[in-house]
Amino acid sequence: LSNSNSTTIWIVTSTSSSNRSITPQQ
Repeated sequence: LSNSNSTTIWIVTSTSSSNRSITPQQ
């Protein structure tokens, strides 16, 4: 569950980063 949750957060963060293009995530 923890691993899946982390993956979901990563996807959301990545998507938000792509949409905003303000804060680059590494």
